[in-house]
Amino acid sequence: MGKVRKAVRSKVKIRKISPERQQRFQDARWAQLDPDVQRRHRGEFVVPFQGRIVAHGIDAAAVLAEAVRRTGQKSHDLPLVGIIDPMQDIAH
Repeated sequence: MGKVRKAVRSKVKIRKISPERQQRFQDARWAQLDPDVQRRHRGEFVVPFQGRIVAHGIDAAAVLAEAVRRTGQKSHDLPLVGIIDPMQDIAH
């Protein structure tokens, strides 16, 4: 069993996360956990960018397009975060 683990581990490559990608993860986590973001944007999609919400709304595609326009970034470089509305789940 030890030889198998060693063989598998030798094939796994660890790459450092770029500062830009790390910032996207931090922005997404902030949006998911910040009480003010949760309160203000409940039931919406938001795009956090560099510590602020640059676009929000209920249409994910439109929100992402607006964020692209405002930031100049590519859509795949921006985190799109859904802010859950717990009351919406109860009503259905």
